[in-house]
Amino acid sequence: MATNMIVRTNQSDATQSYASQPTYYVDVDIVNDRLIWTAGSALVYQHCGYSPTGAQLDEAATLILATAVEVVYCFLDDVSSADKLKQVIGASSGNNRYVFCFSFDGATATEPTLEAWDDNTHSTAVLHVLGNGTPANSMVHGICTTVAPPGASWTGTPLAASSKVNLNNGAGPLAVATDLYGNIYIKIPASYPTPETSQPVIAVRYTYS
Repeated sequence: MATNMIVRTNQSDATQSYASQPTYYVDVDIVNDRLIWTAGSALVYQHCGYSPTGAQLDEAATLILATAVEVVYCFLDDVSSADKLKQVIGASSGNNRYVFCFSFDGATATEPTLEAWDDNTHSTAVLHVLGNGTPANSMVHGICTTVAPPGASWTGTPLAASSKVNLNNGAGPLAVATDLYGNIYIKIPASYPTPETSQPVIAVRYTYS
């Protein structure tokens, strides 16, 4: 029988797990919803009530600076809700453990991994945000927080192609239904020469038997 996964984002308090405070989390519709990393603007903000257009997101983009800059906000564009944009609480390089929750309803044959790709073919990672073909240079940083907080100012793993994060903290496949956790942030290198508007795919890969 298939093992299913629900992705959930924390909307209230990154010190609380889904098991302890399920109302703090929102389920992600992986077909229709999207995650938006942005500097925010007068038109792109929490509970704005609409899905921002590409032009609005461009206006709210994080500017490339002479020093490295972390993208301030991660929003869930929850298309089924009236208030639409919902800030993902704790999605940053801060010491936040319960941010992205991956809930599995059964055992897996392989350890679930957090990955990033150009698109949903999961075959290339050449976007600038993903390192322009060099995974170690990816601006997307991920870390497993299933067993402990990540620590302050964590770097984690640059997510791109085969550069990925084991979400069961390296303990292997899941034996039973469980919740795994991770955190993600985007940091733009200092004076990066090429601006980009992109839509990389964040994926969780696992098999079951």
